Parts: sequence; C-alpha cells; structure tokens
Amino acid sequence: MVTGAPVHWGMLTVCAIASALCHAVMIAATRVHGRVRLTPSTYTQGTEELDLDRIEEVLPLPDNDQPEASWETARTLGELHDAPRRRGSVGLRLDSGGEVRAWTRNPVGLHAALTAAVSAVGTGDAANAATDDIDGTAPDPA
Repeated sequence: MVTGAPVHWGMLTVCAIASALCHAVMIAATRVHGRVRLTPSTYTQGTEELDLDRIEEVLPLPDNDQPEASWETARTLGELHDAPRRRGSVGLRLDSGGEVRAWTRNPVGLHAALTAAVSAVGTGDAANAATDDIDGTAPDPA
C-alpha cells in the first residue's frame, strides 16, 4: 500500500485464516493437556486422573543444597513427556511403590493442597480438603 504495489487481499485472508486455525489448535491442546484439578477424591493432571487413595505419600520438595531426589526423574502425570517450561514438579509415591511427578505453576501450593487432600482421604474428611484449579490461573497457550 505504501509503495503503490497491488495488495493481494485474497492471499492475506487465506494466511490470516490459516494462522488463526493453527493458534486455535495450540490453545485447545494447552487447555486439555495443561489442566490441573484437585477434587475430594481425584487429582487430574492433563488427561490422566489419579484417585487420591492411590497416593501413599506426597514427597518433600527438593532443596537447593540436596542432591536430585529419585522422583525428579520419575514419569510425569498426564500425556506430556516432561513438565512444561516455567512449571515445577511435586513427587508422589503411589500405593504400588512407584513414584510419579505432578506439575504446576505453583509447586508449593500444589504440595500443600495434595498433602492436605491425601491426609483427609486417610481420615475420611476429604470434602473439606480439596481445592479446584491449583494454579489459580487459566492455562496459557505457551
């Protein structure tokens, strides 16, 4: 437009629609795979749902001066191979003896909520312990 060359409105429209569709797919995938939800009986991480009575122990968060804990290399809950960027992990020991990693933007908050929920399931007071959407924010597409 500035140089006087012809503007190809049809091609600009096709490129805009293609870009919008690509972004829509990424946002939809993030909403599915980035979900973190804790209810009185289950913990949902992405597409994987874990009953709280299967969690034997919520493992302690790592300190900077300690060597890497065994759970820090364990399988990540959900369908993702690893925790996304800018997310922290919380280790869980299951009733089978295996260890898995839950992840969130706020690992300290998730650790506290899971500890309370797991102990409430053990005492039968699960209705008061669970919180919904631990992150406190909507998932971002990145």
